[in-house]
Amino acid sequence: MTEMFKLIKETNARSIRIEENQTNMSQAITELKDAQESIFNSIADINKRLQALETQSAAYDSWKLDTDETRQVLQRMEKENATLKARLDDAEDRSRRDNLVFYGITDSKSETWQDSEKKIIALCCRKAPV
Repeated sequence: MTEMFKLIKETNARSIRIEENQTNMSQAITELKDAQESIFNSIADINKRLQALETQSAAYDSWKLDTDETRQVLQRMEKENATLKARLDDAEDRSRRDNLVFYGITDSKSETWQDSEKKIIALCCRKAPV
């Protein structure tokens, strides 16, 4: 009977150790699941942030492309503007080369082109009679 009692006692002790080990393993599994869930949440957050960065990067690339195109258009416009200014200066110079300049004749604010022309013709007739 003592042996049987000893055997039952040992079986009971083993059973208690097995239960403790199962409890410890269950706690470890729960901790692993919690850690795994935390890792999944972190990965999901990182993925969201990565998508936001990729969207911003795509917008930046598009903006940079638009800026480059705008810069090229601006450079063409500046060249065209310089060419047009040179042509305008040339046209103005050509239109002025046959003009005479008279100093000392006053203009009134309401004076027209014809009035100025009459004054000049009268002055020329008085100073250089023909």
